[in-house]
Amino acid sequence: MATRPDKAPSELEASDYILHLWKRRWVILGFCAATMVLTYLGLRLFHPNMFESRALVMVRAQPRTTNLDIEKEGIAPPSFKSMFTADETIIFLRNQYNQMVENGTLSAEEGHTRITSPLEKYRVRFKVESVTEVDTTIATEFSPVMELRIRGESRGQTKVMADLWVNLVMNRFGNLMAEEAAWRLEVTRAKASRLGAELAEAVERREALADERMFSDSMMASLLRRLTSAPLPEAITYAESDILPYNVYSGPRQTRSDLKVDMSDARPGLLEELGDLERAIALADGDGDDAAMAAEYEYMSETVSSIRDEYRALSGVSSDLKAKLAELDAEITRLQYALRVNAGNAADAEAFFAAVATDAEGNETHSTLRVISRPIVPDLRVWPKRTLIAGIAAAALFAMLLVVFCAECYMRQAILFDSRSSRSA
Repeated sequence: MATRPDKAPSELEASDYILHLWKRRWVILGFCAATMVLTYLGLRLFHPNMFESRALVMVRAQPRTTNLDIEKEGIAPPSFKSMFTADETIIFLRNQYNQMVENGTLSAEEGHTRITSPLEKYRVRFKVESVTEVDTTIATEFSPVMELRIRGESRGQTKVMADLWVNLVMNRFGNLMAEEAAWRLEVTRAKASRLGAELAEAVERREALADERMFSDSMMASLLRRLTSAPLPEAITYAESDILPYNVYSGPRQTRSDLKVDMSDARPGLLEELGDLERAIALADGDGDDAAMAAEYEYMSETVSSIRDEYRALSGVSSDLKAKLAELDAEITRLQYALRVNAGNAADAEAFFAAVATDAEGNETHSTLRVISRPIVPDLRVWPKRTLIAGIAAAALFAMLLVVFCAECYMRQAILFDSRSSRSA
């Protein structure tokens, strides 16, 4: 059925379009068939075949060193995914493979050629997948098994690259927990040695200052006894700090003086002698001994004043020593607390290292990772799907041609209708 010139384009029916497409059927089918064949041949001739090899690696459970439920778990599989596909790892594998090709270890007859793709394009050939077992709003648990997949341009290249990849990740990350435990143990031991040396030095300095202060306070006590024979109001006190985790010896410790002095047997001090001399001068009758007593009084007064000045100076020195001792007490407390915390960390690190080091004995056993399934030589290519892609291309062209020829039908009818209308006018 042919279209009528007096029919408006908007009045076209589905049958009009179908009839027009039927007239163009051989053109449509020819273009679609040619597209399908050319696409298939282009993929076969110009697109390299891609083969895939897979391996399964299991993340071993971290050994428990305590019975606490809050004990930290080991490294999760998603962390290893980032490690396995790191740029450094991929570059190392590519360089190692190219070196094996260059030195003849891998021959071209077996499908081995140099990999020249840049890192950004070659990185997509490496895939690591882990399965989520439980996913809640609180926590996500992953399966300990990870699947390593790699694609290559030949069967031999894919198998060799997969083996190199598995060997590299096992050698580099297979004993990661043991290496981490050894590092923690080494760090805690080095820190314990450093803190112990600092503590010993601080205690030695404190003992030296304590001896110096004890000597200064003894000198002060001696000066007081030269001045008077009366009991001292308070003895020199060396109180033990209650905040210290450990007892640090700081010299003789007394809280208060309970000295009982028999004044009848005590030798009078300068103050008592000065008082007696002052009373004697006041009661003197003006004989020849007055000048001698006055000279003796002046001498004793100067001596008492000198002793007081010396006592004040020693008191200042004692106060400075007391402040320095307080600073050292705080420093010793900090070092002792740090040692106790570090000792706990060292014990935990040592227990963990002992647990993982036992599993890490031998060349083929690793404490962190375990190869469950090694890669094999692939049989079939995984990409490109030539028939599927060619069919999709032909179907896309078929749809496009339908639209084009339907538009052609519409335009033809519009031209005929306009021409008919012009002649009628």
